[in-house]
Amino acid sequence: MAPPRLVGHKRRCCNFLLGLSGVYCTLFVAYIVHTFLIKPASQWRSVSYYGKSSAGAAMIGLHWVGGMIVLLLGTLQLVPEIRSRWPRFHKIVGYTYISACIITSVAGFSYICKERTVGGLSMDISFIIYGLLFLVSEGNQLAVAVAVVVTAAVEEDMTKVLSYG
Repeated sequence: MAPPRLVGHKRRCCNFLLGLSGVYCTLFVAYIVHTFLIKPASQWRSVSYYGKSSAGAAMIGLHWVGGMIVLLLGTLQLVPEIRSRWPRFHKIVGYTYISACIITSVAGFSYICKERTVGGLSMDISFIIYGLLFLVSEGNQLAVAVAVVVTAAVEEDMTKVLSYG
């Protein structure tokens, strides 16, 4: 089922919010790259609380890179024109997005288990719950994507079967 079409001020409002989200994501990615990723991992420890060990620095670095991919590609997935004009691109970006979500979550879990967060146990638990909900959400998105592909394939096969009759 296709999503409802937005018209007039609702469409302009959605486009504005989507653009604002894209700008925010781009600025946040630029901040992470400038503050942390330009420097070697050995220097991250001196910049912040992150990565008290080399393994911790690697995990948080992987979490950041995955998170940047999630932020940038997630915004692209919401653009209706991309979904309708370039469905193959939308599909590739979608599977890349889901893979980056899994990598980001696993790296974040690993970091929390190894290094802990700066906010103590309550922050550890909160981030773990958030990460689990994130994974459940991505699992649901993957299930929907696969169901759409399977449904389209079955409908195409049924059309071929009925046309030969």
